[in-house]
Amino acid sequence: MDGWGGWTALKVLVTCLLLADMAHSVATVQTLGYAQMTMHVVAGVASILISWVPRVGAVAGAVFLSLAMFIPPAGADLAVLVIATLVYLPRVSSMGMLVLSGSLVTYSVVVSLLHSGDGWFNDAGLRATLVVIATLAGLAVRGFSTQLSRGAKRIEQLEHERVQIRVAERQRLARELHDIVAHQLAIISLQSISHRHAEDPEELGMAMDRIGTAARTAVTELHTLVNVLDVDPDSGVDPQSATIDASVVLPELAETLRAEGFSVDLSVPEALAGAPRSAQVTLSRVAREATTNILRHADPRGPVTMAVTMENDRIAMVLSNRMRDGSSPGPLAEHSLGRGLRGLAERVDLASGVLEVGPQQGQWVVKVCLPDQS
Repeated sequence: MDGWGGWTALKVLVTCLLLADMAHSVATVQTLGYAQMTMHVVAGVASILISWVPRVGAVAGAVFLSLAMFIPPAGADLAVLVIATLVYLPRVSSMGMLVLSGSLVTYSVVVSLLHSGDGWFNDAGLRATLVVIATLAGLAVRGFSTQLSRGAKRIEQLEHERVQIRVAERQRLARELHDIVAHQLAIISLQSISHRHAEDPEELGMAMDRIGTAARTAVTELHTLVNVLDVDPDSGVDPQSATIDASVVLPELAETLRAEGFSVDLSVPEALAGAPRSAQVTLSRVAREATTNILRHADPRGPVTMAVTMENDRIAMVLSNRMRDGSSPGPLAEHSLGRGLRGLAERVDLASGVLEVGPQQGQWVVKVCLPDQS
């Protein structure tokens, strides 16, 4: 509540009224008497402290209410009762609310019995009524304060979620850029390294053709990615329509490997073309990353297997290649970004699939299994 500007304005107004009452009591001390003047001044000070410094005000309020047992408060305690209820009720627990309200009602009865004579019942009723009204107002303040607190926490939670969404989007974009660029750059780098000493014009021409094709493909796919990211959600355009089917990507990757001297055994069922779009995208990305790793690390003398099977509502893809021995790393091994396997694991997990990557009997095997949700 202290953060609400209206609450501060209300405290300033109450403080001004209390100061005016204190000044009036001092000015009319001849009429009121020193005892009553003292009670008005102490009540005013206690009420102001309760409003602005509740912990100190609690002590001042207790001092005043104790004095009221011996000196008739003559109405000076009414402000203390109301302000104490409004200030402390929103701050205490549910049990504390009962104790506070009950204590103030008890005080109202006791102080009326001590100082009001035969009219004690009316005075006690007045004080108790004010406590009840202040209690209801305090409950309203408590509810308002709770709503403010919940609203602040909700805003903080939404801000945290917004940051998390932005981080996730950046990670997704990083994966997309890695998948698109890394493969084509690997081809370009491999061609440059493999043919840097070539003297045959025909061989150099073929290498330049492959480099040009890889560069154009990278640029085209980057344009596609930018267009997908720039799609207006309300435009009716399906961002997934820009993706390429795995049934098309896998043969293209096989041809890329064959052009680099690999022997490739490709097995892709015709039914793969009808697989769900999400599965197509995941298989394409996994195959592209695996092919990039083959170009970087695999022994070109060994065969490469690329096989897809579809059965029992599952789509499985296995890519394997002969591993190099540790003494002869691939020509592009040092250019690895180190994001490939982590990116594959994240992508397959998002598709509710299972990814297995690792050496098996001298072969490096990448196996992915996805649910067929068609």
